[in-house]
Amino acid sequence: MKRDIEKMNELVLKVEEYNIEPSRAEQIRAIFIPMANMLEEFETQYNEVTQLEPSKETSARAKRLRLDIAKVRFATEKLRIAQKEEYLRAGKAIDGVANILKFAVVEKETKLQEIETHFERLEAARIESLGQERASELEKYECYNVQHLGEMADDVYANFLIGAIDRFNRQIK
Repeated sequence: MKRDIEKMNELVLKVEEYNIEPSRAEQIRAIFIPMANMLEEFETQYNEVTQLEPSKETSARAKRLRLDIAKVRFATEKLRIAQKEEYLRAGKAIDGVANILKFAVVEKETKLQEIETHFERLEAARIESLGQERASELEKYECYNVQHLGEMADDVYANFLIGAIDRFNRQIK
């Protein structure tokens, strides 16, 4: 248990490891040092009880000491929660402000992207419309499911159409 107390003191004081201000590290240490002192008070009793032969009296002492030590753990947990609360609230406030800014930015980005891609969308619509028009024309000659009709150059499509008409006429004969 004594090593645990020493370890707690060392950990709190390793400012660079936790990347916090030295003054804040000292505040944290000051908050939790009473818990370490309470544990230190139980150190002697702990060593005595662990060395005793098992008996009803030893069991009763172990129980009493365990419950007393558990109080230190509960008190430490309450302190931990209380100390973190301010940081959690600050974190939520930061997230809230960031979300408001993100919302405003995303809306503007979306509008700007619409402007940016205006001609690309017009071209895509033209290609889609042309493809449907050509597909409709080819259906007359039983030519279905041809890919990329809207993207074909006009001269390539004209040759394709001539081939489809020729094939259709040969099938009819």
